[in-house]
Amino acid sequence: MPPSSSSCSSVVVFLITGASKGLGRAIATVASKYYAQQQQQQQLRSNNKDDSSSSALPSSTSLSQKSARFLLVARSSDGLQETKKDIISTTDEGDEDDVIICRTMDLSDLDRLDDNIDVLLDDVDRLICCGIDDKDGDNQRYDNVDVVFVNNAGSLGHLGPTITSPSLKDMRQTLDLNVTSSLWLTVRFSQYVKQLEERQRQQRQQQKTMSQLAATIVNISSLAAISDDFLSMGIYSTGKVARERYHTMLAKEEMKSKTMKQEEEPTLTKNGCDDNNKSSNIAIKTLNYAPGPLETEMTTAIRNADQLDIDLKPHFQKELLDANDSALKLIKLVDENTFDSGSHVDYYDLP
Repeated sequence: MPPSSSSCSSVVVFLITGASKGLGRAIATVASKYYAQQQQQQQLRSNNKDDSSSSALPSSTSLSQKSARFLLVARSSDGLQETKKDIISTTDEGDEDDVIICRTMDLSDLDRLDDNIDVLLDDVDRLICCGIDDKDGDNQRYDNVDVVFVNNAGSLGHLGPTITSPSLKDMRQTLDLNVTSSLWLTVRFSQYVKQLEERQRQQRQQQKTMSQLAATIVNISSLAAISDDFLSMGIYSTGKVARERYHTMLAKEEMKSKTMKQEEEPTLTKNGCDDNNKSSNIAIKTLNYAPGPLETEMTTAIRNADQLDIDLKPHFQKELLDANDSALKLIKLVDENTFDSGSHVDYYDLP
């Protein structure tokens, strides 16, 4: 449903890799339910402005009026369809391609990665084009457009002492997905966001109204990215360390670049409908989110690993966290925009 022209309105578009199961699926389904509930609360507030209970609802416009759209990516077509069904079951959006797009892709195939990313970015553009403009700048519908890339896809790789790695091919396959593909996806997504910024700049020069654009890259990190205690998980930890450092560097570079531009051209800090956060003028924010020890298929694989370090085994034998609980903490954090760009935030750091 198009937003009302009488109020500040927002759309958030999620690009989620590894969305066919586990945390990726949880993030998609929890996000859809979260924003549907926010819209329902806003509708209640609109219908009963004098209701004293409305003061308990979120007061930020950006929290209460966002509609969500999803681009889901994974190797399993069946898994993606299950995720899509879960999203539809939690909302009244309907089975529409302008709300949910599924793409079956092998992101570890580096020979096809650029072509696959081209498809994904076209999909993102399709999902948000009516929020920014119609590419000709004549069909603006939303005041705020948030694009959230959840860089989640990854694999465990070899489990066991580092010197027992089975082959160069096995190591390369793991790093192709966990590092090279992941980082290149971030680069291409960031370049795409810069293209959107350029479209905004052109609109500004033409004195056309603009959407307030925000872009967030969520790197799914791990305690293994900042700890050297995960013996027998060397290749997995290496990937997490590399991804964390890369996304932290991106954040620092973005903040420095934006500061320099603001000094040269103060008008770049033009506000949209909601500018409550000190970092809201950063074009691209990154978050390294460690979701905590989750009860997923990956955990089962760790439990069953013959060469898992003896001191690690007890940590995976107990009941672990529900992926939906961790996903909800992540969605709230990103939506409220209360994190420092480039920071490492663990599930246990959040209320």
